[in-house]
Amino acid sequence: MSLLFKLKNITINERTLCNYLNAMRRLFVLEDVHAWSPSLRSKTTIRTSVKRQLADPSIATAIKRVDVNGMLQDLNTFGFLFESLGARDMRVYAQANYGEIFHYRAS
Repeated sequence: MSLLFKLKNITINERTLCNYLNAMRRLFVLEDVHAWSPSLRSKTTIRTSVKRQLADPSIATAIKRVDVNGMLQDLNTFGFLFESLGARDMRVYAQANYGEIFHYRAS
């Protein structure tokens, strides 16, 4: 049985979605940021799913043809792109020191 994902008015097969995500990873468009996890005995409840971020947020702005004024009109999107930019830079610095980055989301 195949799962279907519905986004707005678009329905996509799970296998097709996985193929698209894998292609974007291989092309270095998307990068997975794994979840930080506390010690095994911790009572902290956190989400442990992988978070996907753009490898370079300028790709999204180029595709949407957004300039500075457009970004200032949509601060929510600006926040997501700024987060991707910060994560990209932190990943570069961490990898230079044999480290990695994680995300944290409390439930």
